[in-house]
Amino acid sequence: MNQQTYINWKIIMSIALIIGLVYAPTSKAAAKDPKVLVIFSSQTNQVDEHQRLLDMLISHFTEDISFKNSSEVGAGDMKGVTHLFYYGQTQEQLPPKVIDIMATFNGTIMSIGLNIEQQQAIFPFIKASKTKMYTEELYLPEENKTIKVDPTTIIQIESTAKTLIEAKQSNQSYPLLVNKENKYYYATNNLFPPISNFLAEALHEVFNMEHRAPTQVYLRLEDVNPASDSNQLMEIAKILKRRDIPYMVSVTPVYLDRETDEEYYIKDAPDVRAALKYMQDNGGSIILHGYTDQYENTKTGDGFEFWDATRNSPIVQNEQQYIDNRIQQGLQDLVEYELYPLAFEAPHYAMSQAGYETLSEHFSTIIGQVQLTDKDWRIMTESPYITKPTYLHGMKLLPETIRYVRYEDPQSIQEMKSRIHDFTTVRDGVIGGFYHPFLGARGLIEILEEFEKIPGVQWIDLKKLKNTVKADGIWIESNNGKVDWDFDRDSFADETVIPLSLTELFHLFRDNTLWVLMGAAITLFVAVASLKRGEST
Repeated sequence: MNQQTYINWKIIMSIALIIGLVYAPTSKAAAKDPKVLVIFSSQTNQVDEHQRLLDMLISHFTEDISFKNSSEVGAGDMKGVTHLFYYGQTQEQLPPKVIDIMATFNGTIMSIGLNIEQQQAIFPFIKASKTKMYTEELYLPEENKTIKVDPTTIIQIESTAKTLIEAKQSNQSYPLLVNKENKYYYATNNLFPPISNFLAEALHEVFNMEHRAPTQVYLRLEDVNPASDSNQLMEIAKILKRRDIPYMVSVTPVYLDRETDEEYYIKDAPDVRAALKYMQDNGGSIILHGYTDQYENTKTGDGFEFWDATRNSPIVQNEQQYIDNRIQQGLQDLVEYELYPLAFEAPHYAMSQAGYETLSEHFSTIIGQVQLTDKDWRIMTESPYITKPTYLHGMKLLPETIRYVRYEDPQSIQEMKSRIHDFTTVRDGVIGGFYHPFLGARGLIEILEEFEKIPGVQWIDLKKLKNTVKADGIWIESNNGKVDWDFDRDSFADETVIPLSLTELFHLFRDNTLWVLMGAAITLFVAVASLKRGEST
């Protein structure tokens, strides 16, 4: 190679390198997650439980989701949007600008629920009429894929589009989800599962994501605390080890019985600690289930801890500090004995929207169902798959989808079997349920056998997932089957302090005031008696 050829070769290589550096970021940007805008109609013009249901479904595919009320959305909100959803949860007259935005959008668009008759410019192939009721859904892209649902309202439509989901009532059939090119319409505003399970499945097509993962399963041992029977825990732990099944253990570090004034702390329960350590070392992953799993004067396991069930409202005192303190104490009590929680489960799944934001500062993963509104703790549900809805502020939700085995209730296992069917309809659905160890081994084995009948089942091992837990002086992380931790005992409180509620403070003040008054009365009586004796002498 002569000198001129060598120089030319260097120039060509330099140009190629520059081109590679220039175009590499562009390629990376093209691989970004979809950007979703949801325009919604609601009674309050604010995001409520209905929009959060949709949030749970969409956030399985992307975390870049924005919500705008139909009266507030503008053209500027469309910047970079790849998927546009309109959710007509309530009937309203759509502003002209909403119709214009939808009509001029070139990406994938889906309309859900009411007000479809006002969207002829976007969906000219759909004609809406009256509403009907249905009790069965069929997912037409896959043969014999059906689910039963509670009676649900559907908007009856005539359409030349392809039907993806069909609704049935007796011998009548109605299109539930239709599609033409990049436009979709879903003909009900009810997004609670299992009604929305087939919609969750169809969203894989909407977002063009295969997600051909096997059905994932997890088992959670529920309500383990210092008063638990360590022999029962060990019996179940050994069964699960023999079957080589990973599982979760929901642990509350303190047991309080307000009726008997009995208090059990994890530091005083060496047999339970030994059982938990065995579990952790042999397939189990610890979950923090609150600190006392109770609120005010209730018994552990009966209370809510992070929700005021008496008033059915968020905790009225400094909620953030209250949650921070209880999480700090719970983590502290467990890591002191080499028990390392990898996720969180809220007692009774009850927590306010602000509470979730506080919780997200400590945990990257939450287990169970989620509360959808601050109006009523009973409005809660699960997603059919792993998801990260915006209102969980970055936390990943591993949903509890099939409930639990109830004491002396054979029907509960049958109900779990039915729900297994409902949630295996989603290609990467999660079958998550829990079991109380005090029920013994028999019921556990029965539900394990049901899990193992699921074709191609894959057990969720929390240690193999990326989880992070943080508090003052405490850091825990898991990934790929390895758990790392670091903690500073010097930053721990010397004594366990249970934050008091307003009601507890009232009772404490009332009771202490009585003692003070009694003490003052006795002192006064003694003083008067002494004076009388002095006078008599």
